[in-house]
Amino acid sequence: VNDLNRYKIMSGSIVPRPIAWIVTEDNGVLNAAPFSYFIPISTNPALVIVAIGRKENESPKDTLANILKTKKATICFPNKDNVDQVQKCATQLPKDESEIEKYEIEVKKELEDYPPMICSTQTALFC
Repeated sequence: VNDLNRYKIMSGSIVPRPIAWIVTEDNGVLNAAPFSYFIPISTNPALVIVAIGRKENESPKDTLANILKTKKATICFPNKDNVDQVQKCATQLPKDESEIEKYEIEVKKELEDYPPMICSTQTALFC
């Protein structure tokens, strides 16, 4: 089975999958990106796994690059009201361009040392 067909089989068979809408930050630029290969694995301690692929040129996606650099991320849990914004955030932007600003997504700072939470979501994990 080739890579594309394997992806289609897995993504179409393992449903429903929760979406992790991950906010990261680098040099003041907020990045927000959705990931569907995401699952909780433990509540004590609180652990999740997120599979973050690479860009077409094989470089790390901005979310991964930011996490590796800052060791921080805020994982928000979108709902039906967020569908349009989540889909927009799936578009790859240049590293110095913020999805939060471009798509006018309202955020709020919950914990000082972590990226902000997306206001229209009700729950977030600060990692």
